[in-house]
Amino acid sequence: MTYIYNHEMQQQLKDSLELLKMILGSDLLGVYLYGSSLVGGLQKYSDIDLFVVTNRVTTLEEKTRLIANLLQISGIYMKSSKLPIEITLVEKAAINPWQYPPHFDFQYGDWLRKSFEEGIIEPWLTYEMPDLALIITQVLLKSRTLWGLEPEQQLAHVPYHDFMKAMLHDLNRLATDLENDTRNVLLTYARIWSTLETNAIRSKRSAPNNMERYYL
Repeated sequence: MTYIYNHEMQQQLKDSLELLKMILGSDLLGVYLYGSSLVGGLQKYSDIDLFVVTNRVTTLEEKTRLIANLLQISGIYMKSSKLPIEITLVEKAAINPWQYPPHFDFQYGDWLRKSFEEGIIEPWLTYEMPDLALIITQVLLKSRTLWGLEPEQQLAHVPYHDFMKAMLHDLNRLATDLENDTRNVLLTYARIWSTLETNAIRSKRSAPNNMERYYL
C-alpha cells in the first residue's frame, strides 16, 4: 500500500529513522509507524506515532542523544506547523515472549518536553507500561514498516485479557488528566468505549461518530 504524507512529515520520519540508525546501529530491529496516520487520518492535533524494537536497552548517553535530537525533529503541540512525535522504544526480549505488565526502554512525547528541556533524562516513575498491550495490538493490526522485519515477525500476540487490563489501567490514568487535557481524554474515552463495543480499534476522530450511531 502507498501512503502519501506532506513533505514536512516525510522529513520528520526520515530524520527520526536516521537518528535511530545512527545511535543503535545493528541493534535497531524494527521501526513502525502506526496510529492516526494510518487509522482515520492525521488531524490538526495528531501525533506521529512510532514504535521501535531494539536488541538491547539504550544507555543513559544514548537516551540523552535521542532527546537532544527529538526536541528538534518533533513539533510542539499547537505551537508549530510540524506534528509532535510520540516514539516508544522497547527491547525485544522485554515483549517477546509476552508478559504482563510489559516494560519499555525509552519514550519521547510532547508531554515530556518540559522535563527533557530541564535536563531530566528519565522522567518516568517506572518502566512498566501496560499501554504497550494497546500499542503492540495496534502495530500488529495496522502499521507501516519503516525499517526491519514485519511486526508479526518480531512481536508476540497480546492476549485479550491483557489488552482489556491495559484499557482499564488507562481509564484510571485518564481520570486524573480530565481537567488539564479535557479534549484528548474525552476522545480517548470514546475510543475505549468503541473498542469494547465493536471489538475494533478506531481513531480518536472516528470513535465518537461510532457512538452516535449507537445512541442517537
